[in-house]
Amino acid sequence: MNFLKNVKIKTKLILFFAIIVVLVSLIGITNITLI
Repeated sequence: MNFLKNVKIKTKLILFFAIIVVLVSLIGITNITLI
């Protein structure tokens, strides 16, 4: 049970990190197009 809990926490962290990367890349793309 504890192992599954750790896996869920890791997947949440990975998803959170992926969302941040996507947001940063989108902001970078919009900045390049604006310039």
